[in-house]
Amino acid sequence: MNLYFFGNMLNYASLLMIASSGAAFALRNGQVNLGGEGQIYLGGFAGAIFINFLVRTTLMPAWAVFTAAMIGAVLCGLLFNFVCALLKLHKGADEILTTFLLSSALIPLIDGAVAGPLRTKEGNLLCTEFIPENMHLLRLLPPSSLNISAIFAVVTCILSALVLTKTYFGKKIYLYGIAPDFTVYSGYSKFNRVSLPLCLCGALHSLAGFFAVTGTYYTCHSGFYAGAGWNALSIALLSKSNPAAVIVVSLIYSLIFTFAQNLTVQNTLGFDLPSLFQGAIFLLIALRKTK
Repeated sequence: MNLYFFGNMLNYASLLMIASSGAAFALRNGQVNLGGEGQIYLGGFAGAIFINFLVRTTLMPAWAVFTAAMIGAVLCGLLFNFVCALLKLHKGADEILTTFLLSSALIPLIDGAVAGPLRTKEGNLLCTEFIPENMHLLRLLPPSSLNISAIFAVVTCILSALVLTKTYFGKKIYLYGIAPDFTVYSGYSKFNRVSLPLCLCGALHSLAGFFAVTGTYYTCHSGFYAGAGWNALSIALLSKSNPAAVIVVSLIYSLIFTFAQNLTVQNTLGFDLPSLFQGAIFLLIALRKTK
């Protein structure tokens, strides 16, 4: 593997680390977020739109525009899952169903915006306007896509692991997951039990999408999220909801996926090898859960 593919592998792993850390919060709480694809797409879309809008309409410095756009993108993912949490609390709707269905509804809406009114006038890509060059994250291993968000990803995993294993908040999340009835009779807030981990999950998924746009693609193009949400969920499951283990599993996962993609391209295979690998991983997880 040459330097270019090695850097791209590390870059993809860093995006998976952020999203998988979010999935770990939900899984520790006994909840499963199946809307990762839509949340990653939403974060990237919102980030691209916010950056271009603020650059055109304000005189804010570049760092302030970037920070404001990042916060906006994270809030979009948080609010997405907050709606799912409210549906679970007030209507008894399972978050597995609501996150998946709302994500499935959101993706074509963003596709329509990207292909229609918000499409760039330059070139033939189905994408939003490219963000200004001063909003691009610094690359660490050019010409690959590896950028400084990889450092942030590792820090996110470490902090998430510390929160989940060393803090009162993290221990409550774990208790919610293994003994939900006990937490109810102990007087713990049902609202916090359901909403906080799920909202953190959505926020980190959207953050991964934001970094994909600002560090890799520099625009939100149709389908950039493909497979990332499911990969993040499978990594969190394989890591047993431990964000520290997510770092290692993400690197292995990304290495295998990069190899599979290169093999598909170089040998012009008539099938999607990475998708087959993804299906095999979920099958192994399912078999392990049934033992």
